[in-house]
Amino acid sequence: MMCKIYTIFGLVIFSMISFQAYAQFQDYGYGGLPIEYISGCKIDLNNDREDDIVIYIKGGKIASLIVLLKTKEGYKPYLINEGSPYAYLSCKWGMGKIKGATGAGKERKIKTYKINGHYLELSVPKGEKYLYFWEGRGFTEVLVTD
Repeated sequence: MMCKIYTIFGLVIFSMISFQAYAQFQDYGYGGLPIEYISGCKIDLNNDREDDIVIYIKGGKIASLIVLLKTKEGYKPYLINEGSPYAYLSCKWGMGKIKGATGAGKERKIKTYKINGHYLELSVPKGEKYLYFWEGRGFTEVLVTD
């Protein structure tokens, strides 16, 4: 009986030492950066009557907007945006037209887009507002200009 107690005591002490060594290793930053959950939602973005998963996470100084689109095989990931961790994510539904720009730099073209269903809005306070919606084979990013 006394041998079992020493064995259990020894295992507890060993696990505490192992955990302490692991915790010190993590403290020095060798284990990677932690990921912080900012926001997310379940929403049917491609109108297939299946809930897709949207997550907005922060890793270091960059935030990533990721969509996991539900398929027959599981989920297909899409990296939608990487940028400011200070933006706000809204998962919305709407119908109508929005004036905005796609592309980057001098190639940016302003036109009117039709929204008919669920979409994502990522907005920076006192800054830009982007909309993301599914168009057949992929997501469209629109910088709202009005």
